[in-house]
Amino acid sequence: MISVIIPTFNRKNDLERGIASILKQNYKDFEIIVIDNGPSTDGTKVLMGTLVKRYPNITYVQTTHKGCIFSRNLGARKSRGELLLTVDDDVELLSPNTFDILIETFAERDIGVVGAIELRDPRKKIKPLPDINNIGRITEYGHFDTGFGNLIGRPITDVDHVRSAFMAFRKSIFEEVNGFNEIYNAKGMGFRYETDFCLRIKKLGYRVVVNPKLTVWHKVRPRSRGFERGRGRDFFYYTSRNHTFFMLTHFWKKKKIRYLLFDFFIGTTRNPGIIKFTHKALTDLSLVEMLFLPYLIFGKLAGIKMFYTGPNQKMPGGKNDP
Repeated sequence: MISVIIPTFNRKNDLERGIASILKQNYKDFEIIVIDNGPSTDGTKVLMGTLVKRYPNITYVQTTHKGCIFSRNLGARKSRGELLLTVDDDVELLSPNTFDILIETFAERDIGVVGAIELRDPRKKIKPLPDINNIGRITEYGHFDTGFGNLIGRPITDVDHVRSAFMAFRKSIFEEVNGFNEIYNAKGMGFRYETDFCLRIKKLGYRVVVNPKLTVWHKVRPRSRGFERGRGRDFFYYTSRNHTFFMLTHFWKKKKIRYLLFDFFIGTTRNPGIIKFTHKALTDLSLVEMLFLPYLIFGKLAGIKMFYTGPNQKMPGGKNDP
């Protein structure tokens, strides 16, 4: 059996379409577990009440424990399948053979995690790049390549991480690594927890792969809580915090000072240091957003402190995570 876990909050219409795409699967031995972590106020409860009555393989759970990481762990604990698949509530499966392909992929016993290619617009064709050596890989300086779309037409490819918008894994392995690490919670959202999960599984000797035959439509809808990606003090604080904690945990075990100095002053495009952030603010953001530079710095410091002491850090001028 495949257990599909869908965290949701106030995305009733997208959720309904996503569930419809799952119900169209040719492979029928599956269950759907929807974790409403708000709970939602947009009619999601009414929708799910109707679906639960109609389909005995659908379960609906409401919780006030906000956060996609908590919801995915909760859904996994309630699951009955040997394979678990977590998808976002704004994701649609584009093929009725998705589950068949998943089962075929997991026939290789050394595969622990399987990801898909996420399309932002299923009508738009992606032209694959000739060089795919770095796709899905992480460098010791913190550069992440997530251009999975360039794998279209290629065979199953080993990577360092996949995204939980569509992430399948064996339940036995999920339990072996104690699930997703909830220390990565960031105002109900998550950042770097998927990669942490994948790397812990790789350290057990299992493979993490992307199967290009698996394609999904990920709409990336804005949320009414959390933070806007790419902008704002919350984004810069929490992504810097989680990234620094993640890199210290998995990569910067040696030469910590060297890597931390690089991260503070240079960084990467997604997780900039002071110099990259200043350039970004002058070109892509605005002068007003230069005011968020201290939050980026405080985030990196909080990540260091979290690595050594634990997760209970406060955001300067803000509140603890829920």
